[in-house]
Amino acid sequence: MGRWIHTVHGLTVSGDAPEEVALLEGLASAAAGDYRGAIRNYDLALESNDMEVRGAAMFRKGQALGSLQDVRGAMQCFSEVRRMAQQTSSVHLRMQVLREEGYAARSLRTGKRKMEESCRLAERLEDQQSLAVCISGLAVIQNRLGNIAASLNHFREAERIDETFGNDRGRVYNLNGAAVGYRNLHQYAEASTAWQTALALAENLNMKPMIMKILCNLQNLYALNLADIAAAQQWRRRCVESLQALGREPWGPECPICLQNLDNGEKVFVDPKCYHASHFECLPDGAGQRGPCPLCRV
Repeated sequence: MGRWIHTVHGLTVSGDAPEEVALLEGLASAAAGDYRGAIRNYDLALESNDMEVRGAAMFRKGQALGSLQDVRGAMQCFSEVRRMAQQTSSVHLRMQVLREEGYAARSLRTGKRKMEESCRLAERLEDQQSLAVCISGLAVIQNRLGNIAASLNHFREAERIDETFGNDRGRVYNLNGAAVGYRNLHQYAEASTAWQTALALAENLNMKPMIMKILCNLQNLYALNLADIAAAQQWRRRCVESLQALGREPWGPECPICLQNLDNGEKVFVDPKCYHASHFECLPDGAGQRGPCPLCRV
């Protein structure tokens, strides 16, 4: 049981039962940012007779609810997954629960311990694709702990595993994480290469929200770190095109803080969380890359 389920920022299911198809369709909807559509498909998958399919669907439903800011609903789903794991003694479900608990742990050190245990379980299962996801989760925790070099190495390791198995979607997320690490270590050329590689993969997969996030990061890298205003403007134009593809209204020609023209030669910051653009020097201390957007508090 469970040999056909591999977790790589999603599941690849080789079966053709209707519930398995619903699980795949849910993953595709979530990847496209349609979390409500994903939940509808996960509910269909929950009708499966296979406990691991139900566990995977419940787990992913919890993640989708979390993305919709329904914390209570998400925690109820994860509690149910823990119950399923105990009932079936499923190492695979236990690994998933540990990984999610690692993300949610109030203590980063507790989160790191749970992520490391999930990695050990993935190794025990000899499931390299699940191992890549667990290593990626460990990289996130290491980054939160300020262990930038360790985080970068984990993202690179996870990306290498994903490349081996042809999981381009996983590569996008891990390359993005690695690029952040490179940037924080002032290795700007490596950051640019990683982000542009991730961008090409994301565009091929039509991962529209991720495309926008990467474009924002590239714009900010060239504007703030490399001080290449011309290149930053080119990336910013692509940001506008990506926003339009998402059905979002692009920002206006003026900085919303000082009301001066954005393209007046000053450094511009585009927030990758909410897509607001402003002059970097107009942002209060602690905003931008270092904290919530001052316009929407995201």
